[in-house]
Amino acid sequence: MEEKIMSDVENEIVENEVAESEGVENQVVENKTPLDLPAAFRIVKEQKGEDVLRNDEALAAAFAETAPGLKREKRLVEVFAAAGGAAAFAEKGVNAKEAVVKTMNEEYWIDERAASWICEEYLTVSGIRAEEDNSLLAQADRYYRGDGVPLDKEKAAELYTAAADEGDVVAQYTIGYMLDKGDGVEKDRDAAMAWYEKAAEQGYESAINRLIILKKAKENPPVKEKKKGFFGF
Repeated sequence: MEEKIMSDVENEIVENEVAESEGVENQVVENKTPLDLPAAFRIVKEQKGEDVLRNDEALAAAFAETAPGLKREKRLVEVFAAAGGAAAFAEKGVNAKEAVVKTMNEEYWIDERAASWICEEYLTVSGIRAEEDNSLLAQADRYYRGDGVPLDKEKAAELYTAAADEGDVVAQYTIGYMLDKGDGVEKDRDAAMAWYEKAAEQGYESAINRLIILKKAKENPPVKEKKKGFFGF
């Protein structure tokens, strides 16, 4: 198994975060969608043709050639290809997503959310999604990104919550993340932790990591040093 590479796909994915509490070990940086990857995928398709998108080795090579400056995105594509993403989707269509995400996470240590996102972008640009996915999670993702619909994070949060209530682990983590950060909704760490707990119960690694950070921060809040007066006390 390859060396852990989460650090290769973390920092420039819109938001970089370390734990709020000083002294928290094993800090985890959360991932959100990089803005340049969809455009790069489309350029590959336009310049190299659709056939390249259906071949994992050719896809990785074409992306590296087309977008050499996108180092972290390039690494995501390399892992997607190494996990056999293109071949899996060509064989099973959208139903292959869960297996591809699992392989990217378990064998290459890619955060599930980043893996899920690259799969969604690939399905969109490759044209493999013959019929539009109308699952609650897919609808929520579209509203969150403004993909084919007006960007509306409040609407996305409603749909993520509905999907989470039905037990969708990605939706549970995502609505937890939105509540955790106040991203499109009012910030509510307690509610966020409740959703993270549900996702963690299903083995969702990112939720488990985030819970560790929040629980430690809650148990050991940073102590603010009392300001001294003019005479030093």
